[in-house]
Amino acid sequence: MQGQPIARRPFGYPCRVINTALVFNTAQVYNHREACQLSAEIMLKVGRLADYGILILHHLGRVQPARLSMESLAELTQVPLPTVRKLTRMLAEAGLVVSKRGPLGGYQLARPPQRISLAEAIAAIEGRPALTACASAGGHCEIAARCELASHWPGVNALVLRVLEETSLQQLGEGAIAHRLPPPLCNPICPDPHATGA
Repeated sequence: MQGQPIARRPFGYPCRVINTALVFNTAQVYNHREACQLSAEIMLKVGRLADYGILILHHLGRVQPARLSMESLAELTQVPLPTVRKLTRMLAEAGLVVSKRGPLGGYQLARPPQRISLAEAIAAIEGRPALTACASAGGHCEIAARCELASHWPGVNALVLRVLEETSLQQLGEGAIAHRLPPPLCNPICPDPHATGA
């Protein structure tokens, strides 16, 4: 089902810089610490807390507009209650969930799941992802002035962010992802739906 357009909002979170040298499991990983001053180094994947946060949002979306308590969320997601408490606080601060006190209280999505993007969900927990220091706002790399690829990474970063920004929680839950990839990323991995015999 085609959802409503995702609201595009500026991120108010610090960037997380991903060390792309870790992505390919090379035998000798290039030491970015010597070349760049990175705000953080993680593998090119969604972190554990962001993964749990998205799972919490998914379950809230399934019962929308009803509310779920932190205890119910912990039982449904199998995420420890202290972690659920921490993540719901972060998601509330980001404006993605709202809470209500009292016997009938709990947490619910601030917007319908088709209007919450994966980019927003990840940014709420980890900050806006950036593949390299030169692709991040305010990122600093000591070799950027001499690097032939420094001006190219922001374009790659923009493609990744575009997929995250244009994919909603609802689409993730429905598995409606592959057909939304832009052609440069999708082909030839994804079959052409217009091709004969597809």
